[in-house]
Amino acid sequence: MVNYRGAEMTVCDEKFLEQAYVLGTRNAERVSLYARKASQEDRQHLARAFRVLANSRRVHMKRCRLLIRGKVASTLYDMKKQFVEETTQALEQYQSLLEQSRAANDKVATNAIDQFLCVEEANSSLYERAARLSETEPPQEYWVCQICGFVKEQKPTDRCPVCGAVHDKFQLVE
Repeated sequence: MVNYRGAEMTVCDEKFLEQAYVLGTRNAERVSLYARKASQEDRQHLARAFRVLANSRRVHMKRCRLLIRGKVASTLYDMKKQFVEETTQALEQYQSLLEQSRAANDKVATNAIDQFLCVEEANSSLYERAARLSETEPPQEYWVCQICGFVKEQKPTDRCPVCGAVHDKFQLVE
């Protein structure tokens, strides 16, 4: 793949761009939180500055996506990569964070991270189930709990099994 300057992109380039994308995503979201807090405190100049910085970081992320885009393989390959590599890595990282938050006796973080871990474990089979569906079948409905991220494959009628949120907190994802 060729980058925007006409140079061939290497595996290292891709790795660094993926890391930059993750960093940019985290920073943009954090600065967006700062903007909301500044707005709540009626500090509109600071809120605007934070929104501008978040937008700038999203531009970085967009550029990384454009540069990486040619490295996306087939859908089945990407699904396997997500399932095998990235889901496994997320589970390991959440488990480590859970142990650290428990050791620090941080009940709020422990509860949230425990839910994240439960959701990742529950959602990990989604890739396998989706791959088995025939393209001639009608598309599967997926509902996502807006509190913890748990995915339900039919319209929920009861509480979320992970966080206990009422069924109205699930959102249909098209």
